[in-house]
Amino acid sequence: MQHTLEMFISSIENSARINRWEEADKVEITLTKLAGSAKTFYKECSELHADGLTWPEFKTVLGIGTKTSTRTSTILSCFKQLDKLKVKILSRLPTDAGS
Repeated sequence: MQHTLEMFISSIENSARINRWEEADKVEITLTKLAGSAKTFYKECSELHADGLTWPEFKTVLGIGTKTSTRTSTILSCFKQLDKLKVKILSRLPTDAGS
C-alpha cells in the first residue's frame, strides 16, 4: 500500500513541475483524487485539515519520505480492511422488500 501511495505522490509532484502548480495546488489536487481507505484516513486525520497545510507537511502526515511511513502504511491498511468489512456486513443485511 505504501509503495502505491509514494508513487501517487510522486506523480502529483511530476505533474506539478510540468504545469507549474503552487504548493497549495498539490494538496488540493491530491485531496480530490483520494478514494477508499486513503479518503477515510484523510477524513479521520485532523492534521490534514489544518488551515494553510503545506505540501511538505501533507507528505509528513502521510509518512512519505519519513520514518513514520511504516506507521502510516499500517493505518491505511487498517482502514482498507475496515472498508472490506463494511462491504461484507452491508451485503448480509436484508434488503427492504418495499423498495
